[in-house]
Amino acid sequence: MLRTTIIHLNAVRILSNEKDTCWYKRRLRILIKTIMPQVKTVIRHKNAFVVKKSKPRKVQSRSPLKFDSEQMKRELGPELGAIDIRIGNLQLKFDSTQGIWISDEKIHGDDLERRKNELDQENSLLSIKLDILLDMLAQATAEEELADQTKQE
Repeated sequence: MLRTTIIHLNAVRILSNEKDTCWYKRRLRILIKTIMPQVKTVIRHKNAFVVKKSKPRKVQSRSPLKFDSEQMKRELGPELGAIDIRIGNLQLKFDSTQGIWISDEKIHGDDLERRKNELDQENSLLSIKLDILLDMLAQATAEEELADQTKQE
């Protein structure tokens, strides 16, 4: 803002005649009175927007054991151990290097084939039941339409 004011004053001085020096001085005094308090406040508060470094905060633990982070490292160590889960008869372990779940028990191919055959039989039985229900629905609608036609005649 100060730089633009100086440029503006130079332009006014060039455009004004020698006779108008009184006007030029008056204008300069007015601008200095308006700008100088602002410049002084900026100079006075030059560190107002400098961010002060704060002290590092103590890390809060999110553990239900209420340990701080250093005590947690001492008690549990950096590696918390293997992650395993049991769902029904199946036990799984998580391999963190590959990022996959690995089954401990090997399921035999015969058991899988038998289970697949059971599911196929159940699926075919359900599809037959669905076909029978659709046939019954079609028969009921046909009988209803026939009854409506005989009524109209």
